[in-house]
Amino acid sequence: MTISDTKTTRRLLLLSGGVLAFLIVGLTPLVLADSDPRCDIRPDHPSCETTTTVVPPSTTVPPTTTVPPTTTMPPPTTTTMPPPTTTTTTTIPPDGACLIVVDEESIDGTISTILASAATHGVTADSLVNGEDPGVDGNPWLLWSTDFAGDVAVLPTGIVGDEGWFTLPPDAPWSLQDFVDGVVPQADLASVADVMPIRNQDLATMVGMTCVAVVYDGDVAMAYEPITANLQGDRYGLFAFTILEVQLPGTIDESQDSTSLYDVTIAVEEPIGWTDRFAITIRDHEPDDIRIGARWNSNQSLSLIVGKSDFSPDAVMTVSVEGFSFEAAMPWIVEQDRYEYIVDTGGVDLSGLRVSIQTDEGGVDNSVVE
Repeated sequence: MTISDTKTTRRLLLLSGGVLAFLIVGLTPLVLADSDPRCDIRPDHPSCETTTTVVPPSTTVPPTTTVPPTTTMPPPTTTTMPPPTTTTTTTIPPDGACLIVVDEESIDGTISTILASAATHGVTADSLVNGEDPGVDGNPWLLWSTDFAGDVAVLPTGIVGDEGWFTLPPDAPWSLQDFVDGVVPQADLASVADVMPIRNQDLATMVGMTCVAVVYDGDVAMAYEPITANLQGDRYGLFAFTILEVQLPGTIDESQDSTSLYDVTIAVEEPIGWTDRFAITIRDHEPDDIRIGARWNSNQSLSLIVGKSDFSPDAVMTVSVEGFSFEAAMPWIVEQDRYEYIVDTGGVDLSGLRVSIQTDEGGVDNSVVE
């Protein structure tokens, strides 16, 4: 072997060692340090250049995170709670309580005496009679009964042909209790047979009676032949009262008409139960037309009052004279073809006093003695 062969062999060994070293260090390029003696021979060799190798830091790959699929939540359920129910405990008076119907001719937020009563309590008249929220569902008690029992007030009762108080039929097409509770459908209230207006002679029999009234916001419209009433429409609710007095009309602004029915003085009662409907004779015809035919002082102690009726002589006529008589009978005088009544005035002049005549057929005529 020659010297050149020996050098070649050494170079190959060195080279193979470098490759092995390269493989051992994990593929890191072989770099000869400046102190290597070979660099003294060939300092320009690329391997003798000072090289800084930057090994990147190990990167830790986080484990794969599985994102669960988006879950669509159902919308929250809204539960509508019914309004609270106010239960009014009622008792029945020892002598019972009648059941009637009353409309706006007698109870309304515009009536002078109701306005006055409301003012004493610091509330509006509409509040007193539930006029702010009338309706067709249910029959709440009027504030007048629930909060102000004991009040005394004078109420009008309407005029002939537009009465304000009514009786319910003896054979109603629905339960009277359902009617009081306000659960009878409106369709079943459109044309109710045998509802009857309460007029003067029947009003006079109610003194001392306690009643429960179903109060309407509007008019109860009557029709005859056959007799029916429309009981549809908004209601104020229930009202309890005792009738203290029935008197001639004209004591309040609402009863100044010549055919005004009697005024009634009532005491407001707290909520009570009813026992039976108020019953009167049903008359299937329009009220009769009656007139006070004459009135004068025949002398200083007697005064003659006369009257006539469409139903003479079969009608029953009565007369009320302010300060002297109330519902006195007026007999039919065949010879005179009229009803007559003589007032014993005891020498008192009747001038300026109110007089009312009425029949069982519904007619009324009011006048002031001149």
